Amino acid sequence: MKTWDAMGECEQLLQRTLQAAERTVGPDQLLTGRILNNLAELYQRMGKNILAEPLYERAQTIFENLLGVEHPTSAGNLHNLVLLKHATGDNAAALEKARQLMAAEELLLGNALAFTSERSASPINGSASPSACPEPWATPP
Repeated sequence: MKTWDAMGECEQLLQRTLQAAERTVGPDQLLTGRILNNLAELYQRMGKNILAEPLYERAQTIFENLLGVEHPTSAGNLHNLVLLKHATGDNAAALEKARQLMAAEELLLGNALAFTSERSASPINGSASPSACPEPWATPP
């Protein structure tokens, strides 16, 4: 019984926090998106999936608009939405969201791999071709 009481209290606190965030920073800001995601997660744990879904969807729109689809925060929220769709038996929607998640993660990994390959080709770590690295004693042209 205490767990449900605590969850109910958390729900009230998150709802008040969401209202305050929407008033102070705005309805489409990152803080508001994070609170929406947290409230949606709480609803999902409470079995109130019908309340969780629109909050996840709204948070996803905020995260994608502000951070991009490939940002880890956007991907994490999308992952939560995939799990919710699957838990509610909407497997077609879960699969569609999972495909979106996979595409976002490929973008994220692609960006990380591009950064890594740029670093590995830099003259600083010595793996670039010798012609790309000037001799330390050479005089400038």
